Amino acid sequence: MRSRILITLILCLILTVGCSAPLAFPPEGTAEPASAPLEGTPAPESPAPTAMPIAANASRSFSYAALNGDTAYWCTSSGVLAMNATGEGKVLSEVKACKPLVMDDYLYVVEEKTDVTDEVAWPVPSDAVTASNILRIPLDGGEAEQIYTTTYINTIAAADGRLYFSTTQGEALQDAGGLFSIDAKGGDERLLAEDCARLSTLQDDYVYYMGVAEESAAFFRVHIEGGEAEQLLAGPAMPVTPLAYQGDIYYVNTDFTSAEAENNLTIMRLRDGKSEVLGGGFKAHELLGIWDGKLYYAAPSSNEQGLLSLVRIDLATLDSETLRKEAASQFAALSGAYVAYSDYAPVYAATELKLMPLPGEEPITLKIEDVVKSQG
Repeated sequence: MRSRILITLILCLILTVGCSAPLAFPPEGTAEPASAPLEGTPAPESPAPTAMPIAANASRSFSYAALNGDTAYWCTSSGVLAMNATGEGKVLSEVKACKPLVMDDYLYVVEEKTDVTDEVAWPVPSDAVTASNILRIPLDGGEAEQIYTTTYINTIAAADGRLYFSTTQGEALQDAGGLFSIDAKGGDERLLAEDCARLSTLQDDYVYYMGVAEESAAFFRVHIEGGEAEQLLAGPAMPVTPLAYQGDIYYVNTDFTSAEAENNLTIMRLRDGKSEVLGGGFKAHELLGIWDGKLYYAAPSSNEQGLLSLVRIDLATLDSETLRKEAASQFAALSGAYVAYSDYAPVYAATELKLMPLPGEEPITLKIEDVVKSQG
């Protein structure tokens, strides 16, 4: 009984820290598509970030915002908004959704439905969701097209013309569901793994996910075409916001039994399966992404507001620098050239989003009210 409670606590933390939405990676050796210009606005002067192949870049998923080039796509109670670095924006769709991601010429989102008779505020609580619909919306505007439906989707990712998602709804590992992939148009469904609690990241032709083995929390990977899953870690110290990059896994340690180990930024080398604290010891709240050999993460602070700092580490030298001190209540999305964050958590309840050019220039504030008013 005691072990089952511990497993449940571990998974609850994993499911709540940076509740994930989607990742969109360019196919290896190809360029990430530039974001579509917003109608009636000038093309941004700054170029889109240099696209990197999947083998050289890793980024985790976020629940309510996605970045593509210099454009942020933000799921709000007013619909899905598209806003660029010039401060201009538009309502891309009035659908209330979450877990946005960009692939090719479409924005993919998850629309959650409930048959609860009482009025349920958006976003729908996970235990009240009775259907999850995957929709795709053209980046240049147009009707949202439903391409797939299932009972519940907790995380979704994309690569090379396919979508990958996990379907766990419960908070205990015993409720683990499945790991699936479908074609970007909605067909060719494949079951990649059973007993998947949560998709974590997608990298180098592998899907990494949380699951269960012998009634204990475990961390696995499986090839994107399917096959036998490989167990990489076993509980109780499960990885939070793991990122796979060039043969290594970077993650935040969740070892509750050791105050010294908890929140340590940790690296696991896949060639020998050994884990060690990265460098001299970096304390991290969550990992955001790895771009051009640099790891970006949210660092905890001691301020009363609980604001997070944005820090990056050069993985070649392990030199670190704080790009924005005590900047955000929650980071909403990261790309190679921008970070989106909010002064208010959770992001879905915020009224504005800040878009900051990296490495640390002054952010642009994007307000829901201004975008909605501009649509008349």
